[in-house]
Amino acid sequence: MRLSVGVRLFSRAKPAWIAIALAVTAIAAGADSSPIVGTIGDKKITEAELDQRIAGQLETLRFQQENLEYESRRGAIEKLAENYLLTEAAKKENLSVDEYLKRQAAGAGLSERDARSRYDHDPSLRKQYPDFSRIKGVLIAEMQDQRAREVRERTIRRLMKESPLRMEEPRQKIDYAGHPASGPDTAQVTVAEFVDYESPMCAQAEPIVRELRKRYGGRVKFVNFDFPMSFRKDALSAAIGGRCAGEQGKFWQFRDLLLANPAKLSPADLENYAQRLKLDKNRFARCLSDRNARDALEPDISLARRLGVDATPTFFVNGRFLPGGQSLETFEQVIGEELSGATSARAGAQ
Repeated sequence: MRLSVGVRLFSRAKPAWIAIALAVTAIAAGADSSPIVGTIGDKKITEAELDQRIAGQLETLRFQQENLEYESRRGAIEKLAENYLLTEAAKKENLSVDEYLKRQAAGAGLSERDARSRYDHDPSLRKQYPDFSRIKGVLIAEMQDQRAREVRERTIRRLMKESPLRMEEPRQKIDYAGHPASGPDTAQVTVAEFVDYESPMCAQAEPIVRELRKRYGGRVKFVNFDFPMSFRKDALSAAIGGRCAGEQGKFWQFRDLLLANPAKLSPADLENYAQRLKLDKNRFARCLSDRNARDALEPDISLARRLGVDATPTFFVNGRFLPGGQSLETFEQVIGEELSGATSARAGAQ
């Protein structure tokens, strides 16, 4: 049985934060056209002036609001989809939903023997109810309820696998220009990763990222963004080291060494990696100590904060938020959806 279940989950209705767009319009049109929100002496403070000053904070709030809306709608739509699939499946067999689920549970009935087994293996039950007959009926009822839930969940998983629920997620626009990239600009899918080289989680995710780079070849482009956490000792210098290696055409090789050794990122370690890659030693050392190299990381850090990134690694697949800790199968599913056009067209590049 194949049922078509397509849902546009994310809708840009006019939430409160739409003021961001209005503020940008007001700034472009001139401060004089923007409402006055405060005065101090002869100074009139306009809404556009205020919003321009806190644009980064407003962008972060916008991202958080989008994702809160998405999660709320996702939960509701999943329930609607589950009920729809069960109703349609039952209708195919001329049954009610309850009758259909009972049929799915055929052969999975419970007996007094099952209740007795649970009782015998639970010392706290035996202590509270020394006489099994006093608790037998309650145990059977509880176990039947649990079995019914399991049957329902198993049936829904099967139906959802046959007719996947497609949900359009919020997408973020990310400017990839000037960032280290692996893969062609013509790739259908772009995966942006925010990395902290001292993060154990980034190191754990790297074998999956490497496998994806190898598996998808020219169909997927991977773009690196630096987000060194301030509480980590060597994360910032490691990020600068990666940029410096990139100046000599060895970014991805240097990145591989950094992520393979998250506990070995001291200045001496960075110099050792540069030597192993046969980089110009003096040029690399000058770059590491260059204040401009440090300042060049700020746009990445600011972007991460605006996008609501608070942990590494964090991924955006064609602008779709994907937190770290995902399996290879999850990445394949999301990338596959993008490649097949199951979700909306490519977004993210400016």
